[in-house]
Amino acid sequence: MPTVLDKVIYDVIISLAQYNSPEILYRFTRANPKFFKKLLQIEPNLKTSELLFAPISNYNFPQKRLKHTLL
Repeated sequence: MPTVLDKVIYDVIISLAQYNSPEILYRFTRANPKFFKKLLQIEPNLKTSELLFAPISNYNFPQKRLKHTLL
């Protein structure tokens, strides 16, 4: 069950994603410190744009918002 802190982190990451903020990587890494490390072990040649998509996909960003965010 998500905690209040999880909800706050989710809201911050969604907000940053909506504005294509590069800060999303910093915030997401703070919330999930091992995520990018594991991801880069699997695929070490990921581009920054691909890394920016990872937090959005991890939080099940609504498709309608995702379309506007990525365009």
